[in-house]
Amino acid sequence: MKFIVILATCLGLSFAGPQPFSLVDDIDDFLNLIDLDQIDALLKDNLQDNGDIIEIATYMKGDEWAGLVAYVRDHPGWIKLKDWLISKDIAVDDIISEVHDYIQNAELGTASGDRDVNTFLTDLEALIPVDDLLSLAVTKLISSPDFQDLFNRVKSEDTHKLVDDVLSLDEVKADIARLTEMGVDVQGILETVYGLLEWGAPPKDVKKSGRTLDDDLQEFIDLLPLEDIETIVNDHLQTDAAFFAAVLYLRWTELVDTISAKPAVQKLIQYLNDAGLPVDDILAWIDNLMKDSVCGCLTEAASLRPLLDEVEAILPRDDLLRLVIDKFQNSPDFQALYVEVSSEEAHILVDEVRALDEVQRLAQRLVDMGVMVEEALAVVYEFLGWGQPKNSKSGRSLLDDLLDFLALIPIEDVEAIVTDHLQTDGAFVAVVVYLQGPEWAELVDTVGSKPAVQEFIQYLNDAGLPVDGILAWIDDLIKNAVPGTDPDEEGSLRPILDEIEGILPLADMLALLNDKLQNSPDFQNFYVEISSEEAHTLVEEVRALDEVQRLAQRLMDMGVKVEETLAVVYEFLGWGEPKKF
Repeated sequence: MKFIVILATCLGLSFAGPQPFSLVDDIDDFLNLIDLDQIDALLKDNLQDNGDIIEIATYMKGDEWAGLVAYVRDHPGWIKLKDWLISKDIAVDDIISEVHDYIQNAELGTASGDRDVNTFLTDLEALIPVDDLLSLAVTKLISSPDFQDLFNRVKSEDTHKLVDDVLSLDEVKADIARLTEMGVDVQGILETVYGLLEWGAPPKDVKKSGRTLDDDLQEFIDLLPLEDIETIVNDHLQTDAAFFAAVLYLRWTELVDTISAKPAVQKLIQYLNDAGLPVDDILAWIDNLMKDSVCGCLTEAASLRPLLDEVEAILPRDDLLRLVIDKFQNSPDFQALYVEVSSEEAHILVDEVRALDEVQRLAQRLVDMGVMVEEALAVVYEFLGWGQPKNSKSGRSLLDDLLDFLALIPIEDVEAIVTDHLQTDGAFVAVVVYLQGPEWAELVDTVGSKPAVQEFIQYLNDAGLPVDGILAWIDDLIKNAVPGTDPDEEGSLRPILDEIEGILPLADMLALLNDKLQNSPDFQNFYVEISSEEAHTLVEEVRALDEVQRLAQRLMDMGVKVEETLAVVYEFLGWGEPKKF
């Protein structure tokens, strides 16, 4: 019976019922979360005495801004998007006219005091319920076909070209430079938007900044008590044989030469040089430092912990963390560095280096000396979004993550609904009877024999999920389900789906999904597996099977929104739009 419960739960979660809402209603839902009167009051107040805001408003009243508006108005990408919006009853021309009138009729004061664009943005952010808006956006992407269509059109290549074309204009580059001088992180905003819309990196030449990556890294160095660290190091060089043994090892250059010769390392060094860092000089300085080290000790100690504990005790960790957060928010160069070091290419490089026999021996040697290598790697991998490093230890597993989702589902309530429908709902009984029949068994065997499925099952087993036991349990539940009425092939599944959907904590499940994608290395790896191109190819192969085609049509005839649900799943997995059945 529990399989029927889970089956119905999945159907209820995935296949939303008919929605009477339109795109106009969707947009109204967002607007209802925002207090527009407060924002209007804040803007009018800043238009009186905030010099930056007055300057921006004056510019928007002028001919250059009007020319930019005309350029966008006549661009094919905007015309295509506008026509679609109008077809959805969005009064685009009226909205544009109202915005134009608001700008032209705005009464401007005289700059006074020390308010600038950042004070305005801070005050504005306080009035906008960002978390509520993001939560509503996620809900709309799951439940609203019109909103899904809007998002797909906004992220389309037509819109991408429109934005790139606008950013290439000289006057726009000048505007971005001026906003950057005002303190607005334009490049960071563009990178966020381009990332959200899956457009890759924004054009680099829109960034205008007087600072370099060298300046950013120097700020981190300035926080370090270098003289105190030097004193500790010199003391341990004279008395700590374990530390000196590590220094002696670092004098050996074969491993350094092996790693340096890798193309990905060469590419990273070139990137750092281009960003203004004198990499060769830094490496030469480190090499000389190792060669010039002199030890006064005679016997090898057991641990590096004394040195590490002393250095750790004087590091300003809170200040360093605050500076990292500040750089992520305000430094385009630092953001670009993070993109480089967290890339999949960098991930592959690190895993290749870790697999070298000498690195394996070095890691074990450091562990034996008291260095928390595995723990440090887990922190680095988490920071870079690489999931959990191989051989690292964790108290939780993918099974724990999936159980967290199941814990949110009111299983007993769902079971009661399923039990009732199994006795009285002919349409639901028809599904159960189909699952007990030879067609379903043959389909399961066909899909189960595919190499990609076998590899995925092995991955799940390796991740701690007892897949064979779960599959056997599901098979028993299907076989032992006893319907209480005759199957109705013409009936609808909407009643049971609507009942289950009504008791599911969708918001909590979405919040948990977001948490797992951000904080669980095992779940992140799981997402990588299920969203891979290999998985995409497998799904397309399965969808092309005649029996799957017939089953999909059968479910659609019963009121299940198969194609709409697939569109959401494909979007979530980054596969684009699915082919129609």
